[in-house]
Amino acid sequence: MATEQLSLQLRAERARLGGQCALILGMLQTGRRTNTDLSRHALKYGGRISELRKKGHDVRVVERNYETGLTVYALFVDGQEVPR
Repeated sequence: MATEQLSLQLRAERARLGGQCALILGMLQTGRRTNTDLSRHALKYGGRISELRKKGHDVRVVERNYETGLTVYALFVDGQEVPR
């Protein structure tokens, strides 16, 4: 899928989503995000990620540090991580 087409599709999807979901989707479009990043914009970011997944978005945990509690999320499209 061409990068321009992907960008247009994701922009249209952000317009369809609620505020915090759209914000998180937009953040993930630009690359990986930590739970710390996401919590600055949505205290219940886990719920928003669940909503995105229910709507068909492939949001995955790509790193998890059990000692520090840091978790890193990424958006995948057609099985490929959205480039940074």
